[in-house]
Amino acid sequence: MSDENGFGVALRAARVAAGLSQSELGEPEFSRSYISLVESGHRAPSREIVEHVAGRLGLSVEHVRAWALASGKRGDARAAVLQTEALSVLTTHTFEGAIKAASDLRDFALEADRLDLWWTAALMDLTLRIENDFADQVVEQARALVDHWFTQQSTILQGRVRTVLSVALRVTGDLEGSVTEARAAVMAFRTTPTWRSTGVAALTALVSALGQQHRYSDAISWAPDLARGAADAPNRLEAGNAYWALANLALSTGDPQAGLSYYDQAIAAIDPDGHLRRWGRVHRAAADFRLKADVDLDAVPGLLAKAATAFSLSSARSDQVELDLVQGKYACATADWAEGRTRLQRVLEDGHLLAASDLADAHHHLGTALGELGDHRRAAEHLQESVRLLLTLTSTNAGPA
Repeated sequence: MSDENGFGVALRAARVAAGLSQSELGEPEFSRSYISLVESGHRAPSREIVEHVAGRLGLSVEHVRAWALASGKRGDARAAVLQTEALSVLTTHTFEGAIKAASDLRDFALEADRLDLWWTAALMDLTLRIENDFADQVVEQARALVDHWFTQQSTILQGRVRTVLSVALRVTGDLEGSVTEARAAVMAFRTTPTWRSTGVAALTALVSALGQQHRYSDAISWAPDLARGAADAPNRLEAGNAYWALANLALSTGDPQAGLSYYDQAIAAIDPDGHLRRWGRVHRAAADFRLKADVDLDAVPGLLAKAATAFSLSSARSDQVELDLVQGKYACATADWAEGRTRLQRVLEDGHLLAASDLADAHHHLGTALGELGDHRRAAEHLQESVRLLLTLTSTNAGPA
């Protein structure tokens, strides 16, 4: 690939970032083959194509025109290739590979004074830190990136950053803030024709945060859009996350059979070769779902075994703690009270690693196990603590009426 095709490779990078195929980018005015010719450098970018792709990608015409003006400058093609590789690795391969890709992007951006690449690397870094349990470090930096002038050039960029900020806020317990940012992200993506697939991560964040706030009617209103986005998601990871959110919503709204179906789709979508930890998490969550819904309990041991295999390669202590919690709950469900007590006591030793709802769950099941084993005083203490945590959680996460 020559440096003279800076526009083409920049166009492909932006198309990949937006989750569009060549056909979708060209609709309705340009064919897939025409877009392919522009991306490969065999057709020069006309004024019409610049204006068209700017509209489809949610970018300013000036921003897209700059790709053409930059064509032929040394390093421009290399910059676009690095951007494409980094985005592709993040969405289809391993997070370890994405860390290296983000680092390569950051280094090149500093050397070449390329703000667009620095922005991409910054967003990837925030995403990776959330995935690796450092969401508390992300919130303020994500807010700053939302307000950055480069982000303000494009509704797509605004939607992507607000999605990351929403996830970070939800993980750190600010559900109302998470809903606000996710809703703003969805509104940003709705300016594009393929907003459900392009913005499927934002829809996932919105439905998840609304569900955790028990705002089920609001969450249900977005569920059809999320299901359509999941079916056409730009990559398997985002599809899996979307089906996972729909499964949780189905449980909360009393439709366990739909939840089982969504979990099957989530498990099928998430690739263990690229995202082993997430694959383990969705198996653990699918097992926990069955325990909460009291359905298909025979499948629980197999799901937990797969989660254990995935987590054996994880350095995150929280993975094992969350797995022990579900294993302890399964022991209680099968009346193996001594095993349940042992696992749940171990869980509470690392209780600070759990979300408040999971911590309440652990106290409840440990209290039940202790009661069955005759230790009624300690059983009452844990059951009371479970109630206290749930009341606090309900008060903290109550959304607007």
